[in-house]
Amino acid sequence: SIVPPTADAGGTSSTAASMVIGVDREGKIYLEGKEISRTDLNKTLADKAKLTPEVEVLIIADERSLTGTAVGVLDSVVKVGLRPRLLTRPNK
Repeated sequence: SIVPPTADAGGTSSTAASMVIGVDREGKIYLEGKEISRTDLNKTLADKAKLTPEVEVLIIADERSLTGTAVGVLDSVVKVGLRPRLLTRPNK
């Protein structure tokens, strides 16, 4: 179960995310709910960028996870030219 962090300001998007990547509190990466290695994720992202470069990728990182993995995923998405979006919860 991934619990996104809270934020006062959240971005909105006019397009639905075509890919969802999760990072759990242990730093494991999930693509569409299935665990994936960083190497396989990079290949999948590159393939997706070639086919549909306008894809938006939703990144959901657990609020208790180390930022290194989440930032690495964000970097991978940007490097292939896809558009990342981070999911947060509203601050109460």
